[in-house]
Amino acid sequence: MTAEPPADGPARRPLVPAPLSGVAVDLVPVTEESYGYLYDLATHPEVSVRWRYHGTVPNRDTFFAEIWAGIFAQLLVVDRASHERAGLVVAYQGNLRNGSVWMAAVSDPRFQGQRTGIEGSFLFANYLIRTWPFRKIYFEIPEFNLDQFGSGLGRFWHEEGRFKEELYYDGQYWDVVTVALYRDELDAHPLFRRAIEAARRAASRERGG
Repeated sequence: MTAEPPADGPARRPLVPAPLSGVAVDLVPVTEESYGYLYDLATHPEVSVRWRYHGTVPNRDTFFAEIWAGIFAQLLVVDRASHERAGLVVAYQGNLRNGSVWMAAVSDPRFQGQRTGIEGSFLFANYLIRTWPFRKIYFEIPEFNLDQFGSGLGRFWHEEGRFKEELYYDGQYWDVVTVALYRDELDAHPLFRRAIEAARRAASRERGG
């Protein structure tokens, strides 16, 4: 039997789980079966320098041993139309005391420029701020990646720090930039809200609601 809340108690919103499926993607758990795909993705020539190992190629055993090192949460991005794996979203260094977490995302080159990347990142960011009391989501972005993410600066992100000439590649040193998403601004942003609302409508239709 479920206890009834006091008649004069505060009104409670119904529980609505954070959607992990959207219009274009599903976010699914990372399992050992997917480790080989993630190794191939991390060492892909178009991804390697921009991602975790910055151009070096780890052996498979080292990669598999480190795949959960320091990770708070991570999910595979799967394209709903083709059912192919389309990337990865990762949260690390989750600090529940101070309400901050670091996030990273990588897209499979086959899906570059498609909806999968932005929708997967939105769903994952929403999952993080709904499931835990995070008020800030940080990203660490090498300067040469800003051409991929720069459109978000000012609209979604705030630059909070910069390590000058921190990373070497292709004959020069590049800055590493720290940017942050603020929970209240993210929640209020029309593009983010439309993406999450569309995901909830899609989930409701699949449930027959």
